[in-house]
Amino acid sequence: MRRQDLHIHSTFSDGRMAPDEIADRARSESFSAGLADHCLFYGPKTDEAFQEYMDAVKASGLYLGLEIDLGRPVDLPSFIVRELDYIIGSVHHFALDTGQVLFSPYFKARRFGTPYQFPKELGDPRESLNAIADLVVARLETDPVDILGHATVLPSCVILGDEQAFYRDWKARIIRAAVDNGVAVEISGLWKAPHREFLEMAVEAGAHFAIGSDAHDEKGLFDIEYPVRMVEELGIPESRLFVPRGREPRVRR
Repeated sequence: MRRQDLHIHSTFSDGRMAPDEIADRARSESFSAGLADHCLFYGPKTDEAFQEYMDAVKASGLYLGLEIDLGRPVDLPSFIVRELDYIIGSVHHFALDTGQVLFSPYFKARRFGTPYQFPKELGDPRESLNAIADLVVARLETDPVDILGHATVLPSCVILGDEQAFYRDWKARIIRAAVDNGVAVEISGLWKAPHREFLEMAVEAGAHFAIGSDAHDEKGLFDIEYPVRMVEELGIPESRLFVPRGREPRVRR
């Protein structure tokens, strides 16, 4: 199996390593690696900043990716989309009539094991999951997303459980949207997600998969123990692992 890590953050967003440092590690450890820095809220915000990011990643020899937030509208200029090798879409915010609910505090609490209180603004945790499913399905149908990032890392897990939160129909709907729109499902090293049952359903549905550490620092870089284990245990063939191919049109089913 290829040594791959396509979800890495650099100093261009909220990571602690420069592209060249990551590229040096990738070469020394024989990894096929790509940067997928956040855009707009943590990362590049202007055309000039995007160009600086793209130039630096290309010069490093890494794949050029970007992570967009499915929770807010993102209208990337066409010159940026054409240059990218892939785009990861994941939910970091959720829009309400009263404003945006930011998921970053939940991510931090889950990562470091600190207390977290489910936002009252989201209402019933199961209803919020259904609303997020509506959002993800709609964005996968319209946006140039290649990889669905950490699909089951959501605040409702705090109340309902990391696996118990996601009933079978919810998982089936997300997986079907990914398959129908030619979007690979990310298996995340940092979050150890999605859980096994979700991945079993995705395999059965014919999904493709991408491996990513979601690393923000040297310690997390190339930490793909969980993705590798899931690929091996579920018998996912290498032909169903995502390979960046530039911005050619996706094949929709």
